[in-house]
Amino acid sequence: MGSTTENSAFRVTRNPWDRRRVPGGSSGGSAAAVAQHQCIVALGSDTGGSIRQPASFCGVVGLKPTFGLLSRHGLMSYASSFDCIGPVTSSVEVPFFSLTSFSHFKFRIANLGCRMPPSCCR
Repeated sequence: MGSTTENSAFRVTRNPWDRRRVPGGSSGGSAAAVAQHQCIVALGSDTGGSIRQPASFCGVVGLKPTFGLLSRHGLMSYASSFDCIGPVTSSVEVPFFSLTSFSHFKFRIANLGCRMPPSCCR
């Protein structure tokens, strides 16, 4: 967990709007990629703000969905009941469509089993 994205396995990620600034937490690479129009949607992981903080730093939209809506299978757990996978996008409309798509996949969820998406995502 961190709030800078300065410790990367590859290179330091920079904020696309000001290269002297950091893009924010552990999903800073996802937020920076969306802000630079390298992709329409990117996934991030959020335990304590790691989707939302980078999104705000980079001027994009980050959403931490309701716990259990998206599978956490494969996510390294820091605090199991807080960990979520969520989308980082360039506009507020895209998270709804990406959540609709992602929530239909039925992956294993370690502590919940499989859940159907809520009616808003069907």
